[in-house]
Amino acid sequence: MSQSDSEEDYMSNSFITSAESVRPGLLSHTRIREINIEKRRKESDDTKKKTTSKELEKTHLKNGLNTALDGNNIGFKLLTKMGFKEGSGIGAKSAGRAVPIELSIKTNRTGLGMDTAQKRKLDKIVEMRTKRAHIMEDERKTFRQQMSSLNSDKLNFKDFNRCQLSSYQLDSNADKLQPDIWWFWPPNSQYNNIDDELVDEEEDDELSISERLISITNYLRSQYLYCLWCGISYNNSNDLTLNCPGNARDLHDSDDNLE
Repeated sequence: MSQSDSEEDYMSNSFITSAESVRPGLLSHTRIREINIEKRRKESDDTKKKTTSKELEKTHLKNGLNTALDGNNIGFKLLTKMGFKEGSGIGAKSAGRAVPIELSIKTNRTGLGMDTAQKRKLDKIVEMRTKRAHIMEDERKTFRQQMSSLNSDKLNFKDFNRCQLSSYQLDSNADKLQPDIWWFWPPNSQYNNIDDELVDEEEDDELSISERLISITNYLRSQYLYCLWCGISYNNSNDLTLNCPGNARDLHDSDDNLE
């Protein structure tokens, strides 16, 4: 059985190659493009529908208020007949308003004065939050100062105990049997051979640990040319003045013998 030349052989490779390759269940590129165009058109229509008649009326009113009156306006013609000139103020001496009073258009259904009340409420909330932030910042600052003072007191107490021990050792080497002030020496039992006359309980209560530290370090520097934070006794006062940073821990912060 013969086939005519005009009939296409559906079993040939040329027919299979020319057919569009579309996998089952997937849309063609043309159909996808059509769907996207339709989707964009629908979104554009939805956006236009959102512009209600009230919004259009508000826009027209705003444009009208922003447009100056021209010579065709009846009110402007009446003003011109009474001597008004464009750009000048109203009144016999042209000293009045040159522009109309601005309108405040109400667009919501709240009562008169509600906007002002809400603004006052918001201002009060902002003021309270600002005040609360200042209070919290002051509390944090106070806490940091207290912690700094606490750490400083701990360091002063540690340095004072070291000064007591140094004072006892240097006084003992100098064959002193009693300290100049009773708390210049440590309160350990082996050092408790101190006369009761040297002990002044009232003075003990009045002086703080930092005041005692200053007093005992001054004693060690003047009596033995010794600096607690340098950890050495200098040869003479000139040597102490030139080589010691000073009579305070802060001045020795870079030294290794502070701990």
